[in-house]
Amino acid sequence: MLWIDGDVKVKYSLNLEVCLEREIVQRGRADVCLKEESASQQIINTAVGRTFRTIFEQNFVPWKFNPRNSDYEPDTTTRQYIKSITLQKNSADPTNITKPVSPIDESYTLSVPTSGEVLITANSSIGLSYGLTTFSQLFFQHSNGGAYTKLVPVTVSDVPKFPHRGLNMDTARNYFPLVDIFRTMDAMAFTKMNRLVGQALTRVERIMLIPVSTGTSQMLKAGLW
Repeated sequence: MLWIDGDVKVKYSLNLEVCLEREIVQRGRADVCLKEESASQQIINTAVGRTFRTIFEQNFVPWKFNPRNSDYEPDTTTRQYIKSITLQKNSADPTNITKPVSPIDESYTLSVPTSGEVLITANSSIGLSYGLTTFSQLFFQHSNGGAYTKLVPVTVSDVPKFPHRGLNMDTARNYFPLVDIFRTMDAMAFTKMNRLVGQALTRVERIMLIPVSTGTSQMLKAGLW
């Protein structure tokens, strides 16, 4: 049994060399200390922020997953917390990570030991973002506050079977409010789908990479189509 709070330490390393020496204590933000602003940094920042929002703001009490009137929630008197979350990227992202011409390595490995020192390894920022998504899905909200997981120790090694996992929204013939489109993008990122195909008024298909653009206003403004 492990609990998590908003002050958990998030560390980021690239090519086995620790790039982030500082401890992150601000919920939903990761100061990735790369030499310059990059798409990779924005992907990591977005993924960390989405992970914290999912665990602390969009979570739920799993009462329906258990028998009625059962004492399914853990005791809150003694809590062992996750100590750190280390994101380890084993290779540098390609320069066209936001507009990939060839398939990106989206595989990742997630390890959550009983010690509370979480490790997510991947060969790309996209893989790290998927690892964080899986990590967030391990937790439930407690009715007395806080978030916990009973799935410890656990190790997940995941790789997509299909490189293209997408959804088509025919906006040329159907009206979708922007809020619905953004909500759909969030749901796609949560289920690790990676392409949103939209048809504009000209009926020309445009493809958006998910989850890179989700929640990243700067990248949306750049037109990642």
